[in-house]
Amino acid sequence: MQGDVYFTAQILGLFIYPNYATIFMTEVIRQDLVKNGEDYIIRIPGNWEGGQDRSADVIIDEICLVVPDSIANATGELLVLRLLEAMINSGIISADDVQKAVEHIV
Repeated sequence: MQGDVYFTAQILGLFIYPNYATIFMTEVIRQDLVKNGEDYIIRIPGNWEGGQDRSADVIIDEICLVVPDSIANATGELLVLRLLEAMINSGIISADDVQKAVEHIV
């Protein structure tokens, strides 16, 4: 399974922050859920940067989130920013959705 790649879209973007620019690539992978006994099997591409950590936290609620150790132990701010950037870049949510959600939290 490792190395399998099932891409339906790639979105390339450029974020400009004060003093530097960051290029990111968000991969949107659409796949059917495959059940193996009591568990679901979800393929993650072999070139996923988080795979270098060799372990990750899997957070399961209404959504499933895989967080590599390299950012799981970082500040909450980094984790939230990476999650929001990926969701915005993939087109799942818009920046307006983020603003509305933050207004509800604050």
